[in-house]
This record gives sequence, structure tokens and C-alpha cells, in this order.
Amino acid sequence: MGAMETLTECINSLKFDGSPDEKNKHKKIYTYIEQHFVASAKGPPPLDVLIYASRNILFPTLNIDQMSDLLDLLSTVETHRRHIVLKADDALAFHAHWKNENVEESVLLTAEEYHFVGSIVVENSAMRDSYKSVISALCQMDIYHLWTRPEPSIAKLAVRMNEYYPPSNKNYQRQPALLFHADLSATERADIEVTCRETVEFFQQSLSWALSHADPGQQLSECFQSDKFANICRPDSVKFAVDGAAAYLTRVQEDFHKFERIFKNGSTTV
Repeated sequence: MGAMETLTECINSLKFDGSPDEKNKHKKIYTYIEQHFVASAKGPPPLDVLIYASRNILFPTLNIDQMSDLLDLLSTVETHRRHIVLKADDALAFHAHWKNENVEESVLLTAEEYHFVGSIVVENSAMRDSYKSVISALCQMDIYHLWTRPEPSIAKLAVRMNEYYPPSNKNYQRQPALLFHADLSATERADIEVTCRETVEFFQQSLSWALSHADPGQQLSECFQSDKFANICRPDSVKFAVDGAAAYLTRVQEDFHKFERIFKNGSTTV
């Protein structure tokens, strides 16, 4: 069994429940990754390592302090997924070509394989939408957390707004540091501008709500701690963001390994 197969088997045995036994397994996995992948790294981390790192932030409880890391990990996973889509498209083209050539020695996809490879291409748009929804939900959740924390930091909130929604500040001249900005289409950038405006409206509406519900002398930030405010004003829940990210990661990982098994000994490389 190769290093990657061994690592995948170890990761698949995890439940990400934070138990003492799990913590020991994580330590062994960290050591294994360090010895077999980090020391000899010549390119981006393997997909399974990226997904493992993502799940380690998501579970057992979302580590919101690592939100930027999680967003970059998800963006890198999306790059892997889009690469698989390109390879799947190539595989379908090769299949069609050699089927038309009717060469006896040619190896074609089975009906089941053809259907699976085709589904990767057909569902590309839906998977992209899932990815964008997860990224958007995580960004909004982080903004909500910073806005409503017991000791709010306007400076940190401003930094996050610039990182997540560059259009929110026309004077912000830096290139967006987070990876998810790198491959956005014009339509997707427009969607971010819409989300940015909605976020600013959320600030305005929640501030108005707090002003009308605050007791004399009460700080507005205290109003944001109430259950009533959370029920009225809270955007996408933590559960939606975490469940969405987990489902996306699982689907990408399953498709990757199934695609890899089909072409492991063939001419198409993953």
C-alpha cells in the first residue's frame, strides 16, 4: 500500500468527534503527513490532505478563528475539482473519437464509467454553485460573529470586509489575498457585490434594531447577545455552513477517487 493510500485509510477511520482517541489518531496523521508529504513536497498538497485539514477546522466544532485558512483550503479543493472536470471532458472526447474510429484494440469506457464521467461534466455548474454558496455562507457567518461578539472589534471587522468583499471599499488598493477571489467570473464578482450590499444593509438594520431595543445606558453590543436578536437578524446558520462544506468536500473526494480508479492504469492521467 502506497503512502497516499495509507493516509486515506487513516483519515477515513476518523469521526472528527474530538474524543481522546481521535486526538491520538490526529497526532499520528500529522506525523505521517510531515514525514511522507511535507518533507518531499514538490507541488500543491494532495486532495485528501486538503480535505482532511478542512474537516479538522469544521469539526467537531467550527474553529472560526481559522476561517481564512478554511476558505483558502476550500478554494484549493475547488481547483482540484475543476481540474477533474477538465480531465473528464477530455476522457469523453477520447471515448467518442475512438468509438467512431471503431479500432478493435482501443479501450473504451464501460457504460457505467461513461455515465459517471459524464456526470462530472454535467454537474460542474451545480457543484460550482455549491462551492460558492459555502464560501458565501462562511464569510457571512464570520462577519456576523465579528459584528455581534461581546467585545466587538471594528478594526478587525473592517479588515474582514475588505478581504471578503473588496467592492465594499473603493479606496482599498490591495489585491484580494484570499484565494477564492482568484478564479471568479464576472457574474460571480457581481454576486459578491450584491452580498456586500446585503451585508451593509444587515449592519444598518441590526444597528437600528439595537437602538430601538436598548435599555437606557445599555451598550448596543449587549443587545446583539440576546436570543431575540439572533432569531430575527441572524444570517445563514453555523449548521448550514458546516453541513454545506462537509457535503461539498465529501462529493469532491468521492468523485476524485472514483475517477482515479477508472483511469489509474489508462492513458488519461489525473
